[in-house]
Amino acid sequence: VYLVPVAGGTPVKINSAAGGGRGGTRWLSNGHVLVDRQGPDFKQRSIFIVDANTGAQTLVQEDVKTTFWSIPGGAGAGSQASPDGKWISFLSDRHGWDHLYVAAVPVESPAASGPAPSATPAIAPTQVTRGAFEAWRPAWSPDSTRLAWFNPFSIVTSDPDGGRQHELTRGRGGGV
Repeated sequence: VYLVPVAGGTPVKINSAAGGGRGGTRWLSNGHVLVDRQGPDFKQRSIFIVDANTGAQTLVQEDVKTTFWSIPGGAGAGSQASPDGKWISFLSDRHGWDHLYVAAVPVESPAASGPAPSATPAIAPTQVTRGAFEAWRPAWSPDSTRLAWFNPFSIVTSDPDGGRQHELTRGRGGGV
């Protein structure tokens, strides 16, 4: 994947850090993009913040499995930037269930040490959902103060840190 300024200029290559090209790329803020990478064997998934000018990468989250990543495609597991660019949400099955996590975007841009990714996450994600259920299809509120997600029994909203959870619907299938 390459980024090229609309006005023209030199393309900046975004390296395929997790050993595979599967994943998505989306804008995080002016000058930074979120890049999801999934390994070809579905055993490694990484999320990076990439500087659009230098290609420098900061690891946000990495899941490494001995079997395979089990979240289904329709769950909306990819990273999502909040509308204000201060938060990144994603799903992970690291604890056996598909749960929602949020990481704060660093105040400073990722280190411009070149295109090689950092070896350890620079951001400590917060687990928003907990329990013996799957959390799917997360979405940010337009003002970035709330997240909504679907589980088999309801549609829920909360603060980015998981506080002030509120069920919007209740019942099998989310009551929708």
